[in-house]
Amino acid sequence: MVSRLIFIILLLNTVFSQFDWIDGGAPIRQGQHIEWQRTAGSGDTGEIIFAWSDTRDSMRDVYVQKIDTQGNKLWGEKGIAVTTAYGRQEDPLLVGDDNGGAFIIWIDYRNEPDTKGDVYAQHVLSDGSLVWSLEGQPIVVKEGSQRNPNMCKDGNGGAYIIWKDFTVGQYEHVYATHISADDQIIKPGEGVPIMTNDSHHNGISLEIAGLGEAAMAWVDDRNGNLDIFGQRMLADHENDTINTLWSTVEEGGKAICDAEGDQNYAKITYASGCCGTEGITVATWQDDRNQNFDIYMQYLWVNGDSFFQSYPQGLPLTDGLTSSQTKPRLKADDSGAYVVWYSDQNGNSDIYAQKILASQDDPIQWSENGLAVCTAQDAQTGARLSVSGNGGVYFTWQDDRNGGDEADVYIQHVSSDNILTLPDNGLVISDESLIQKSPVVRNDGNGNAFVLWEDGRRGSGAIFTQHLNSNGLLTLSENGMEIYYGVDGKSDNIKSEKINDTDVLLYWEDRENGVNSTYNFGKIISNDYGYTYENAISVPNASLSENPAQLNAEVKKVGNNLFMGFLQDNFQAGVDPFEGYSQYFQILDLPDLNLAGDVNGTWLNPTDFFQYDFISEFGRDLDLLVNDDNTLFYFTSLSEFFAGPDIYVRKVGIDGQIYWDAPKNLTNDPASDNFVRNVFNTPDGGAFVVFDKIGSGNYGNITIMNQEGENLEGFPKRVCDIDSNQFIEDAVDVGIGIFIIWRDNRQDGGSDIYGQLFDYSGNPQGATDGIAIAEYDNDQTNSNITFHDTLNEVLVCWEDYLSGTDYDLACSTVNLSNLEVNNSLGFPTYTIAEGQGDQINVDTYKAENGNYMIVWEDSRNNSDENLQTHTDIYYQEINIQGEFIYNDNGIAVCDSYHIQTEPQISMYSKSDSEQSYIIYWTDLRSTGKDLLYNIYAQSISHDYQLSIEDSFPVELSLNSIYPNPFNPEVNINFYNPRSEKVSINIYDLNGKLIEKIYDNQLNSGSHTFSWNAQKFSSGIYIISLESDNSVISSKVSLMK
Repeated sequence: MVSRLIFIILLLNTVFSQFDWIDGGAPIRQGQHIEWQRTAGSGDTGEIIFAWSDTRDSMRDVYVQKIDTQGNKLWGEKGIAVTTAYGRQEDPLLVGDDNGGAFIIWIDYRNEPDTKGDVYAQHVLSDGSLVWSLEGQPIVVKEGSQRNPNMCKDGNGGAYIIWKDFTVGQYEHVYATHISADDQIIKPGEGVPIMTNDSHHNGISLEIAGLGEAAMAWVDDRNGNLDIFGQRMLADHENDTINTLWSTVEEGGKAICDAEGDQNYAKITYASGCCGTEGITVATWQDDRNQNFDIYMQYLWVNGDSFFQSYPQGLPLTDGLTSSQTKPRLKADDSGAYVVWYSDQNGNSDIYAQKILASQDDPIQWSENGLAVCTAQDAQTGARLSVSGNGGVYFTWQDDRNGGDEADVYIQHVSSDNILTLPDNGLVISDESLIQKSPVVRNDGNGNAFVLWEDGRRGSGAIFTQHLNSNGLLTLSENGMEIYYGVDGKSDNIKSEKINDTDVLLYWEDRENGVNSTYNFGKIISNDYGYTYENAISVPNASLSENPAQLNAEVKKVGNNLFMGFLQDNFQAGVDPFEGYSQYFQILDLPDLNLAGDVNGTWLNPTDFFQYDFISEFGRDLDLLVNDDNTLFYFTSLSEFFAGPDIYVRKVGIDGQIYWDAPKNLTNDPASDNFVRNVFNTPDGGAFVVFDKIGSGNYGNITIMNQEGENLEGFPKRVCDIDSNQFIEDAVDVGIGIFIIWRDNRQDGGSDIYGQLFDYSGNPQGATDGIAIAEYDNDQTNSNITFHDTLNEVLVCWEDYLSGTDYDLACSTVNLSNLEVNNSLGFPTYTIAEGQGDQINVDTYKAENGNYMIVWEDSRNNSDENLQTHTDIYYQEINIQGEFIYNDNGIAVCDSYHIQTEPQISMYSKSDSEQSYIIYWTDLRSTGKDLLYNIYAQSISHDYQLSIEDSFPVELSLNSIYPNPFNPEVNINFYNPRSEKVSINIYDLNGKLIEKIYDNQLNSGSHTFSWNAQKFSSGIYIISLESDNSVISSKVSLMK
């Protein structure tokens, strides 16, 4: 036989580049996740400045924008960043600096985990320039929790800042600092204590108080019940301190109201010009002294004494009502004080308000128990107010009057002569679809009003604005002008499909259009995708179908098209809440991903509406299998008439043709729940189906079907004849059959990993009770398998709890020639990672250069100080000699903030000189108050070359026949250099063909087949391997 040989030079340790893309991975899907804290202040006349936080650059940062009455964005199209420091910055508060700029403070977690936090600040000048760097200016940086910051202007171009220090014992202390107009800070980084008494200071309201001072009001428990206390302070830059004016620091303030019962929800504001003097403040609160929630208020002299002589414990604004009046807010100027609150006197949450003058004789100006600002049906909440600057007041609120899942924004104005100038129950600012919420109103310096709010009309959050002029007209776009939009919602269930030798499609479920819809989006990724963050986020997501309720999508490339199967959630789609899930498919072209046919997808079962369309919540499984004729088998687990789900299959063409009159039932067992796990092509054009059957126990099963969707005789059948629970975990095609692995509970005290090799006819090649891959103490679980054609083995990796404290990552190989597990004294071949934390969710891939690529989720960097789960993505390779490429325990692919989870790996680019692989995962680095799910990826490349050597056969070669002699079974191991038709025949010494073992197309690589000669007599036989280019024969001896 001609023996021209080729040697593949595998450049192992020396050719690995660093990861190809930016550190920490490139965003595949990164939401902005806007958090709107309804904080805004005045700029110059006709301007408003506002701040928010978002995650456009992966971590949460703080941004600010200024607009004018025409809606012009004065600080850039997307606003300007006030900080982009490491870690998370959130909860901004903003006040104007009276010079067209603003001060902004925020909670900052760069130095400590998010159970603690510090306070930083920034000053933005009128032109949008920053006084300090993008790191921001530390206000308090101290070990432990510094929370609940608040800020107010001082009337002189500076600002006061307060916060609570939770490191001092049972009762938090209150600290303060001051930023002067020339940006000098009193005790930066630490602040000055202003209240150190033994009581809680809840819900501190802070406002300018005139005279360069600031005033506070809060709920205090020092007397056993809840009272309202206050304090006034003055900055002293010369002595680098803050002076308290109503009490000593140790006394902790002065009582504003300590009446019987509880007083709550304290607010304070400045009554500029009131009573012909500077420094008058006004406080309001919720009060239950009469065993019902009422609203009270008090004007306060500069020394903190009560103004109303007849009401030293507060002037009642409501009295005698049997309903509750709650959560007051107030603003004031020289025309009086305005208080707004919620009232349920009409059965819902309505908006009421009162105007109060600093008059001993006639303080109440509007109706007894308040003016009804809005009493529309359903609830009105989130009220805010602003004086107009010319003797009137504006109110805005979130309104549910239109019912359903809608919430809108309304406004009302009361003029200086106490007249409602807008329609009864308010003028609608926005009644767009979905949710508009959290409005804030500010006057524009000309007696008119800006309104800003958070808007969900596009599914994800945005900030919108509207302007109201003195004629009661809205001057910007109908339903408001969008200032900034950012994708939010959850993305998960990410998968991949290779498109060609340079590109891969990554696709996932996404709820960016709101929690009531689920779409599948995708991106085609190539080598240069993640070189920069900006390049990655510039590639738009493509919608793979316009159906609003897509679940469990599976995409396959068929010819020059993509076929996506998915399950439509009929409740989410608004079809019928009792119809469960329907099978759909969408066809797309390449490379543009244009939708073909119905853009909402094609229903797979239009002739049988209900019978096959209820899919169990516990079995939303879907798999696709591409056939040689550009058709597909579409597998799902479906429930018929509320019975347990069976596995059904349907044949569909890439042209959209639906074959067969109805789906074919492969399990037909309504007493059990049958869930498809893996599907594979068989040489005769049928399918090999691996599934779990859950009934009185859980049993792994297989079935083999022909091209018409009919089970072959004797199927389905179990993967193992042991009466224990088996949970299918993975399976792989190894060229001569399917190797299946499962979690097995046959041993007491834990689960183990077992496997079995089945030929394409479904015959087990190992012991009928399975091959023990990991069988020892504690749990071995969540296993993954990959096939190495050159080594003729499979690598099985799993989470291993042998230590009894953490899950480690272990792997073993199984030789396909003899089905022996390569381990040491029953333990794994490789311990990939062990030690602190869990190593879980492993995925494996056999690289073209012969290395095993292994990626997993790792919590080694979690710590008790973090007080939350912190997991990273780690990576290792094993070369063809069984050596680790990287250090023990692997290297970090991504160790960014918070959680990275569920990594997967696949090839996405291949050339003669380089192969690139993509590692992708679900990423929660943007998480703050809510868990925010995005998708990131990293690329790693291998270089390799080919040269001619005498080492590796290029023609069919027989490696070994063992045992020989044999009884009654012999193994035939050979190497096939290319994908071609191969025949394995058995002849007697007379040249008569007595058995044909295999006669079909066979993939390239090493293969092992077995011949069972039980029915033949002892003697010499000839085994013949035949291909298009070669014939190899060898004698074997059967000895019985």
